[in-house]
Amino acid sequence: MNRVKRYIFSFKGQGQMPEEDVQLLHDCAHVVDASRRAVLVETDTRKILNELTARLTDWSVSEEKYIPLPSVQYRVR
Repeated sequence: MNRVKRYIFSFKGQGQMPEEDVQLLHDCAHVVDASRRAVLVETDTRKILNELTARLTDWSVSEEKYIPLPSVQYRVR
């Protein structure tokens, strides 16, 4: 069983993200969030990720990384 992973697709081209590229991401993977220049997707299939990477040449792809933040303990003086 494959584990679902999240990937960040960042648009490197000029101007706004092409609508057809964004629609392709929606069609092939589960889109979690999007901003003006990036889309966060979830997928459990490496094949889909490889296909998207090959078709979206103006995009860079990186795996989402979680960085645990230390818990902050406030002290009253």
